[in-house]
Amino acid sequence: SAAGSSFLPGVVLSALAQGPAMASTPVSGNHTASAAPVGARAIAAPAAATAVPRVAVVLSGKRCCGKDFTCERLFELLAAPEIGAVVAAQRIAISDGCKRSYAHATPGVDVDRLFADRTYKEQHREAMIRHFREVDTRCPGAFLDAALGAVRDEPGAHLQVLVFTDVRRTHEVSHLRQLHAAGQFRDLWALRVTASIDARRGRGWELQPVDSLYTETELDDYHGWHAVVDNSSSVEEFDDRLRRMVVPLVLSSVQSCSTHMHHATCGCVPRDLQY
Repeated sequence: SAAGSSFLPGVVLSALAQGPAMASTPVSGNHTASAAPVGARAIAAPAAATAVPRVAVVLSGKRCCGKDFTCERLFELLAAPEIGAVVAAQRIAISDGCKRSYAHATPGVDVDRLFADRTYKEQHREAMIRHFREVDTRCPGAFLDAALGAVRDEPGAHLQVLVFTDVRRTHEVSHLRQLHAAGQFRDLWALRVTASIDARRGRGWELQPVDSLYTETELDDYHGWHAVVDNSSSVEEFDDRLRRMVVPLVLSSVQSCSTHMHHATCGCVPRDLQY
């Protein structure tokens, strides 16, 4: 209802401010996964650049193409001894804040099941998309800024890699690129994850009306990807593609920062990217 929509921004702030921030959880080696938005202040104040250079890895793809799986495999590969650097990696999921906000605003919705039960989440997907759109219309970029505000510093790391696992809209990509240009990230690498229809079906995908919504189609014609990685086959083959196509991008950021570490601005001045 119009009356219900009018208080949505306040609901978002309340939902994101509830409870303490979740602690980092080890993923592998020196990698940590980050819980998404936890504080209302983060919406107004994205994290500032720090002494540890930050690199943004932006993942986009269709439902059931394996974006979270790509994040997990990338964490494992960056933890390999041959990397030769301390890389602290965090998963950033813009939609996590939307799930919490939607559950807070919708009586009877179990927020834990939204995170843990794919079938339950799919039952609420269209309503969550409407909720996201209403909030984003009134507070543009609220969920993304809140996710960025929850990022923790990682002292002792050579590089901090922030993996955004669910970028779905052009304005989200544009906002992240603007932050990169402003010095929030040393580098920004945009990756498109693809998978065949059969592979997606094998992971539980079925054609639904949501597949024609803007959240699934808006980036179909975007051409600024640094790599397009197919995730239709075995884990071993997928790992090989990541080693060849993605890991070198991240390592180039490590090497670049090592070369310029004596400059006080290292980690604050972005390199030119070819989009």
